Amino acid sequence: MIEDYERRKAWIENADNIVTDACKQEGYDVPPLLRDALIQAIRLHHLSEAGAFCLVEALANVERQAGKLPLKPFPFEGFKES
Repeated sequence: MIEDYERRKAWIENADNIVTDACKQEGYDVPPLLRDALIQAIRLHHLSEAGAFCLVEALANVERQAGKLPLKPFPFEGFKES
């Protein structure tokens, strides 16, 4: 039980870093209100790290489609469209 408490405490303390890392990976600065909501979802609702990364990616993709962010390069080097 003490181990669960320690693990949970570490997760809560790391929430800000998780969101920061997700933003860095996507090259997208999440607006402060959304950033706070993501941190709260991690801390209070046990949102996983993968879940946080997916949400930040989705937000960044919306901004890309709106033309506010540059498109990401295609992930496969050497891929050519026919």
